Amino acid sequence: MERSVEAHLADVLSGIAPLPPFELGLLDARGCRLADDVIAPFALPAFSSATCEGYAVRVADCAQASDTRPVQLLVVDAVVPGSRPRLAVVPGAAVRVRLGSALPEGAEAVIPADEVVLGDDVITVRQAIRQGAHIRRAGVELARDSVVLERGTRIDARRISLLAAAGVGRVRAHPRPRVVIVTIGDELVEPGAAMLPGTVSDSNGVMLSALVQQLGAVAYRVGPIADDADVLEQVLADQLVRADLVVIAGGVAATSYETVVEVANRLGSMEIHRVSMMPGAAQGLGQLGDDRIPTLTLPGYPAAAFVSFEVFVRPVIMRMAGADDVVPNSVRAELLTGIRSGSGRRQYVPSLRVFGADGVLRVQPLHSEHVTAELAHADCLLVIPEMVEQILAGDIVDIYVLDGAG
Repeated sequence: MERSVEAHLADVLSGIAPLPPFELGLLDARGCRLADDVIAPFALPAFSSATCEGYAVRVADCAQASDTRPVQLLVVDAVVPGSRPRLAVVPGAAVRVRLGSALPEGAEAVIPADEVVLGDDVITVRQAIRQGAHIRRAGVELARDSVVLERGTRIDARRISLLAAAGVGRVRAHPRPRVVIVTIGDELVEPGAAMLPGTVSDSNGVMLSALVQQLGAVAYRVGPIADDADVLEQVLADQLVRADLVVIAGGVAATSYETVVEVANRLGSMEIHRVSMMPGAAQGLGQLGDDRIPTLTLPGYPAAAFVSFEVFVRPVIMRMAGADDVVPNSVRAELLTGIRSGSGRRQYVPSLRVFGADGVLRVQPLHSEHVTAELAHADCLLVIPEMVEQILAGDIVDIYVLDGAG
């Protein structure tokens, strides 16, 4: 009996929890997700500074300045970036500052250097200046003790920059999940090897590894290996020590599933289910080794392996990595070309989004026998619900936008 996509996904995710967090330096945390909210230990910026080279002044001293009534101010100090102001700005005084200099006490604005006339220890001001002009105030980006980044945020170079600027040097983060990708099939050869009659390039191994890496996880590609129970058992036993998750993609032969189930039941447990989806109806779920490492088996057909990864493997990796929302939200779009299904299963069709000048999002299905090539050009998957035999042009449909789509 076939089970629904939702029922199988619920089974897949049951028992999956975020990996235990570690305290990591910023560069070591790249690609990981935060286990806690990060609180700012300082304000950002920590002090008020000048945004141009010029003179820190009081606004009242320049309020009446004009070409006919210039105002002269005594320059009492100079501050360079990295140094502390020594004197405050008092009535009738100015302090020379540079871009990024900390502002002295009493400074209310900065007059650009090219807008004054410099004399011997005095500047001549010929126009009024507004409060706060050319000043970057302390705490304008982040207040002290405010949230810099929220729990579950994935750390990339931009966020590392923010954390560092806020004075954060280490964070508690979930480690990147380690995913072992095993491809099985006597017919499989390494991509780039000679393609003899009856051989198939192991596109699944590299595709699934790339998908894992796109999620920020660590991929260990193993294979292709022969469709042999003893060989597979040895490979899996060797790999479990470095795996948080094992993903197995079978060959085109049905016997690959028999081999996987036989070996998995030696090392742990495995069940193969029929899921009401197309492509990818045959899905395996199990646990291997003493540590009961979660293990998923995917169909060997590349399009089915891709869809299966998006629907089932991606949520597992994201939950292990510490993400809160692991099931992607669908987007509504208008169908450009009608399409038939008739499979009785939920169908995932490689498609292209079309952004119209009218602001309406539309979708063009890429539906032919050239599924592998279509996946390379698709930026979304059109979802045809179970028991829907036909969708007409102009109908509103659900799509899932793929990672990397512009």
